[in-house]
Amino acid sequence: GHSWPGVVGRAGSGHGGGTKCHLALVGFMITFANWDLRDLRLASTLNLRTCSEDFDLSDLSNPIQHISNHCVQLESDQYGTQEQGNELFTEEFLEVLEQKHPGHGEQRLMELMDQMRYIVIHTVASIREVVGGVDYDCFQLLGYDFMIDEDMKVWLLEVNGSPACASRLLDRFAADVVKIIIDPLISPQSGLEQSTQGTLFDHLPLPKSL
Repeated sequence: GHSWPGVVGRAGSGHGGGTKCHLALVGFMITFANWDLRDLRLASTLNLRTCSEDFDLSDLSNPIQHISNHCVQLESDQYGTQEQGNELFTEEFLEVLEQKHPGHGEQRLMELMDQMRYIVIHTVASIREVVGGVDYDCFQLLGYDFMIDEDMKVWLLEVNGSPACASRLLDRFAADVVKIIIDPLISPQSGLEQSTQGTLFDHLPLPKSL
């Protein structure tokens, strides 16, 4: 049978079974007049939302063990006892990967990011034909929720049009989005790619063939 998704052990936690989690990744697409969608930005920082109690496959009735949604976890009296706000970030996730795959943590992280980038590109490309064009330039924030199974396969849970953002990242994300959107308008010669430099977002070109 297929491995159950999203089960991770906290680095140094001593939890045998580990806790269930999902990964949240923020990106945004920049569209030009007539829906000329050729440009994406994807955050290079991961935000993991963890469950408050250890995963137990024999007990499927407990949502605190199985649903890592923030609103669900707030109902637990164990909320925040393992991590502040039930959140892990890229550095902590790398520790988990290194614990599970000694000497290969960074490689596994790159492989996971590649899968997530592939999913982001293809989900955005899929709406090209169904979203009507507009006569002005605009952008749209997107929030992607993923789960990872024990075979290191990434699964898309959902895409949010108005994503929440971890409080520790919010100020930086907001400043970076403004920089990426506004800088090319002030200095057109800089271009969209250069406007990404020094931000938490990576440039993710959308292939014309999709």
